[in-house]
Amino acid sequence: MKSDNQPQQHISFLILDCIINVHSDFSNLISILEKIYGDMQISNYDKSPDLVYKIFQGHLDQNQITISRDGVADLIATDI
Repeated sequence: MKSDNQPQQHISFLILDCIINVHSDFSNLISILEKIYGDMQISNYDKSPDLVYKIFQGHLDQNQITISRDGVADLIATDI
């Protein structure tokens, strides 16, 4: 279940000639990714991304975070 009170943000990287997009409602996660992978961050690109990840809050009562990507089973985590 996506949190409706926070706007979704995204960040893109070019890693080994692969464009990776990450979409998330967690602004602190986007900040962490910028710090870790900032040297590989891109803002403009002329082709579709190779990988797209969506990270959102899962079951609130279980404090779950879900990481999803098309074609792969969702990964459930308990913290960022």
